[in-house]
Amino acid sequence: MLEATPLLQSAMLRAMARMLRQSRPAKTARRPRVIGVVSNGDTAAAPMVDAIATSLDSHGRTAVIAPPVETTSAVQEYDELVEAFSETLDRAERSNDWVLVVADRGAGDLWRHYVSAQSDRLVVLVDQRYPPDAVDSLATQRPVHLITCLAEPDPSWWDRLAPVSHHPANSDGFGALARRIAGRSLGLVMAGGGARGLAHFGVYQELTEAGVVIDRFGGTSSGAIASAAFALGMDAGDAIAAAREFIAGSDPLGDYTIPISALTRGGRVDRLVQGFFGNTLIEHLPRGFFSVSADMITGDQIIHRRGSVSGAVRASISIPGLIPPVHNGEQLLVDGGLLNNLPANVMCADTDGEVICVDLRRTFVPSKGFGLLPPIVTPPGLLRRLLTGTDNALPPLQETLLRAFDLAASTANLRELPRVAAIIEPDVSKIGVLNFKQIDAALEAGRMAARAALQAQPDLVR
Repeated sequence: MLEATPLLQSAMLRAMARMLRQSRPAKTARRPRVIGVVSNGDTAAAPMVDAIATSLDSHGRTAVIAPPVETTSAVQEYDELVEAFSETLDRAERSNDWVLVVADRGAGDLWRHYVSAQSDRLVVLVDQRYPPDAVDSLATQRPVHLITCLAEPDPSWWDRLAPVSHHPANSDGFGALARRIAGRSLGLVMAGGGARGLAHFGVYQELTEAGVVIDRFGGTSSGAIASAAFALGMDAGDAIAAAREFIAGSDPLGDYTIPISALTRGGRVDRLVQGFFGNTLIEHLPRGFFSVSADMITGDQIIHRRGSVSGAVRASISIPGLIPPVHNGEQLLVDGGLLNNLPANVMCADTDGEVICVDLRRTFVPSKGFGLLPPIVTPPGLLRRLLTGTDNALPPLQETLLRAFDLAASTANLRELPRVAAIIEPDVSKIGVLNFKQIDAALEAGRMAARAALQAQPDLVR
């Protein structure tokens, strides 16, 4: 039929060529090269585009395509945009590492659609509390990043666009976005380990003082506490001061009760978490964050990337039998260490950069304490036999529970995961898993391990 109707054949070939020009595959093996930048409100995109381009220039050549809004808003047919800009875009791609294509305020719906269709990723500027209806046209299979021009945009932005990251509209945010685009965004993922998790604060201090820039944080249990503190934007000194106040200085597991659902009431843990993180939402953190918990009902791993920071951390540290679980709708959440005590696989699933893992698994040295008594109290043999049925010194119940998490997670081979840049292993074997007063020893263990990692891999400083 086509051979008999050359006009139809020609029309179909033109239509197919136009369709190929109008869209790009959502998945690509190469790094994203065409980055659409879209303004939705009254904020001009140009100054932020310049800042993003400047940050990207440190990773490679960057071009900007930003036609006047008077030109794009006057276009009546989508095909006109395709014909007018496809060659320009192709030339820019061939001669640059990245191309920023800008849809500024007032650029017109057709141009916004063109930018969305042609981009490997979209950067959406958020300058109003609630998303306008126009953002629905930006729904795409491609990754979306938000640049937030106000402190607390409504979470409905995340509902509508499901962004893979969000960044404040400042130099730190533009730099973090550029590193993501360039595939050089460094993540730090930290294991659970009770009081031994205080070593994470020492690791972070040593890394940042050496000039290591970290954009993404994640962890389980005590690793979740550290991750949330760093994602809040605290520097190492402030984070350590907060840890001294809210963790080491509060005896968070000291409110023992009749063990109906747990050995403690959980009130001190609640105050610790609230004092540390307040009512902050994950959507409003200046840096990337996730924590991991486990749903007792379904047995599923739960990855917290939305909602209350305090809620996400509280769920992740709810050690079964020691701290009461957390109700979250139909979920009953407990410490994520049951399933994934060092969630490196979760962090490594993000393809935007490498990952540093902080592993607290070391040779287990049980404490010489006895049940709920202080470690220095050693009951006489008769009492020991009455309470434990043995003359042997056994570790306290809380310590046994925490060690069980280590054993459950000890089979993972971190070196087999993609994008693992370094594995830092603080020697915390002499720190009691519930002895939060040993904060100084834990901090020093973290510093020493990070220092050794930096000496072995100086390229971590970029």
